[in-house]
Amino acid sequence: MTDSLRFACTGCGKCCTGHHVPLTLAEARRWADNDGQVVVLIEAFVADGPGMPVEQRDHVLRRSHPVPCGDSEVRVSVTFAAFNPGRCRNLDDNDLCTIYDQRPLVCRIYPVEINPHIPLRPGSKDCPPEAWQQGPELIHGRQLVDAGLE
Repeated sequence: MTDSLRFACTGCGKCCTGHHVPLTLAEARRWADNDGQVVVLIEAFVADGPGMPVEQRDHVLRRSHPVPCGDSEVRVSVTFAAFNPGRCRNLDDNDLCTIYDQRPLVCRIYPVEINPHIPLRPGSKDCPPEAWQQGPELIHGRQLVDAGLE
């Protein structure tokens, strides 16, 4: 990674297309109340699995619950997500968000990941290259520049 990473949304709408959007419980309720579909994603982890960095393990433990599995134990986490296999239902014809002021947390912090242990890699995002060549500095070294995203 370079010493700094810049980002400015180009308004292309690609990040709002073909992605299930993780939601908090309150956001999931609001999404469903507005006739949106919510899916429940369930993941299981072996907490003492080989190769899991300590920081990632701590993150998994904080957001999961122990479940007996044979002679062992797994950690299970549940994530609510907006069902969004195509265009987000809240995009208008100009690719603008119609719930911008109330958009989910994941949308507000994009392109940063909600999981602090997933590094931000421009190549893994749907944004066009010019989004990464303009705008304010987002990351300098390994630190987020915008304190509101921490």
